Order: sequence, then structure tokens, then C-alpha cells
Amino acid sequence: MRKVALVGFGYWGKNLARVFHALGALGMICDVNRLQINEAQKHYPNVQRSDSLEETLGQEDIQGVVIATPPASHKALALKSLLAGKDIFVEKPLALNFQDGSEIYQCALKHKRILMVGHVFEYHPAVLKLKAMIEKGKLGKIHYVYSQRLNSGRVRTEENVLWSFAPHDIAILGRLLKIEPETVACVAGLMLNNKLPDTTLTTLHFKTGVMAHIFVSWMHPFKAHHTVFVGDKQTAVFDDTEPWNRKLVLYPHRAASHGNTNSLTLTRRSEGLAIPIKEEEPLKTECRQFLKSMKSRRPPLTDGLSALRVLRVLEAAQTSMTKQGEPVYLSCFSHQPGRKNK
Repeated sequence: MRKVALVGFGYWGKNLARVFHALGALGMICDVNRLQINEAQKHYPNVQRSDSLEETLGQEDIQGVVIATPPASHKALALKSLLAGKDIFVEKPLALNFQDGSEIYQCALKHKRILMVGHVFEYHPAVLKLKAMIEKGKLGKIHYVYSQRLNSGRVRTEENVLWSFAPHDIAILGRLLKIEPETVACVAGLMLNNKLPDTTLTTLHFKTGVMAHIFVSWMHPFKAHHTVFVGDKQTAVFDDTEPWNRKLVLYPHRAASHGNTNSLTLTRRSEGLAIPIKEEEPLKTECRQFLKSMKSRRPPLTDGLSALRVLRVLEAAQTSMTKQGEPVYLSCFSHQPGRKNK
């Protein structure tokens, strides 16, 4: 079994430590915070611990590094790990701008290292099932997608809510629609901090005619994580706050064009039908994917290229936000996934 070092034993790092330990792959825990190291010792007394990245990277029995630190530190930690000859798993977002993400990607290519990004919802059984249904035409032609990710949880101080919450939804959209948006527009609300948006609404238009809305906020009084795909045959709702037997529900509401116009009219309503899905923790599937890629040397599902596509949309949304919601064409960005920005 290949061993990994976890860098960052914070809020999400603890979950990664739990899963990699259960898989028998957790070889070391690194955190500059001694309180976190002491807590790690209580939970994993037989796992090596260190407050030094250099010491961690110098361990020959460590083949992979899992980075679960604040996003602003991702670039430096990722590059050091790659240059030390380690495969890397970086929590989302890969970086806080496309250029930094591209540098990480290019470094991984140059040194022939595995680069994986923690877009965990792409490994969710409901998302994988929905992807298969869309590919088989079960929903018909997709017309509209609506996603909301709301919580009253921890408010970040380094990245705004767009960069903290929206990567999940952008990654899901990209995986299921298999196309990048043509334009991106984003408006923000700043209630707790006049420099850091805590609520955003992003609108994406695709050449296929699909329109999508992504609403994210950490000002909501309760947790809400759901995505709606509206097709002309059926509508699918993925709600991660529901029990496993109700996480994915199909509503066979048929929508048809009205007369000779392009407008759609709902012609028949039906009760929702819960779709059976495998009850499996997405994080465990994701961690297994990293270990599998380390062994096979094949890129994971959420590889560097997919991460750059997400960053590209995030950066376009951020640009639109600074222009008070003015739509931004992705074609206007000189950088493309997989290429250095010149």
C-alpha cells in the first residue's frame, strides 16, 4: 500500500485523515500548529507527525502528499511537494487564480507526477448516476440548471464564498454538461465584510442554449445543498441534505414548445420518483481514486485539467463581480486549460 502524508489537520483535513487511515494509507500528518499535531497524536498515535514540511517531504516511504490547508497556501505547498518527487492531492480550489493553478499543472506534467484536486462531489453516487442518466437521454434536452449551496457555517477570511462554495457546483456542471459556458455573470452581496463577498449569484450561458444559476451563501440560517437539472422529458433533483433513499429524485414533468415559438410550457406534472443509488461516502471513493492513480500512473477523474476549467470559470465570475455583474465571455480570456498564460 502506498503511503501519503496529510498536510493540514484542520476542519477538512481531519476527514481526509480518517479516510486515508481507514484505507491503511496514512503515513504521516504534518501541521505547523502544535495544537493540531497534539490532537492528531490522540487520534492516530501510530502515525508519524511533524510540524515541518521539509521533514515530511524528506520521508522516502511517503509517495503522495494530500494538501488540506487554506487555498492561499496551495501553490507553494504543491510546487514544493512536486519538486520533491511526490504525487499530490490538493483540496479545492487548486489555487486562487488560474495562473497559479496553471503553474502547478505544468510542474506536475514536467515531473510526471499525479495531480488530483478535491472536487469530491464528482465522486458522489448521485452525481455519477445522474451523469449516466443524462448520457442515456433520460432527461431529454437539458434546458436549465439551478444549484444552491447555502450554510451558516464557518466564514472564511482568505477566500470569498464564490471560491469557497461554488467550485463544487461548477465542477458538477462541467462534468455533466461536458462543455464550458460561453458567458459568465456574477453579482455579490457583502454583509459581514465590505471587502469579502458572502453571497453570490452566478449566471452561466452555454452555446447549447442551457442556462444555469449557482447561488452560494454562508449567511443562510440552515444548510441547503441541491442541484436541479430541467430537461424536456424529466427534471432531476440532487439534494445532498436528504437521506440516501431520497438524494436523487426524478420528476417526469414533460415540457414542450408552445406552438411555433421557442417558449416552453409545462404540459404534465407527476409525482417524484426516488432513484436508487449506492450508499457510499464520496470522500472514500475520492481517496481510493488518488491511491489508484498513484499506482497505475493514470490521471484521476478530477485531474489538473478539470481543475483548471473550474478555475477559469471562477476567475471569469470574479471578473464579472468586480464589474457589477457585467457578463464576461470566456473566449476573451487568453489563457486556456493546459497552456501557460503568456
